Amino acid sequence: MLTPDELDKKFIRMNKAETIKYLMSYNFLLKEMRCSFCNSFMNLTKYKKNKDGVAWRCNTASCNYYQEYFSIRINSFFENFSADLGFIIRVIIKYLTKQQIFSILDYFRVNKSLIYKIINKFKLLIPITDYSNNKLGGPGMIVQIDESMLNFKAKSHRGRSPDNKTDCISIV
Repeated sequence: MLTPDELDKKFIRMNKAETIKYLMSYNFLLKEMRCSFCNSFMNLTKYKKNKDGVAWRCNTASCNYYQEYFSIRINSFFENFSADLGFIIRVIIKYLTKQQIFSILDYFRVNKSLIYKIINKFKLLIPITDYSNNKLGGPGMIVQIDESMLNFKAKSHRGRSPDNKTDCISIV
């Protein structure tokens, strides 16, 4: 198991082909893709006109999309980004290790809006936590709840008034 720092260094050392292979092996990118018109499998071929260097290509002669190129980022988290795949993953790694956004911006020193766009898109994937069904205790568990009323005495008419009492709930 790699630590986040080791994984970050690994992505720094990887070239584009290794990054794509790694992301496909962990299902961040599609390993195979079907043509939307003829429903046959497309081939992953070299393509110099995009940043990734490879693209999906339909090789069915009867298809309307015959020999057309399609981005490998289709149907993935990376679909609307033109930045390097390794860079996007590295931003997410930094965010997941609970680094503050300003330190991520300072670390990468690139376009602020791109980093915000990556982080905001990632946040949309995180489901909202629902605590409504959480219960204390359970079978074989003893929960003791102690409610105390704390009253701090005023010294020389300073501090809390006796009417302003503080509740405290302790759960053990």
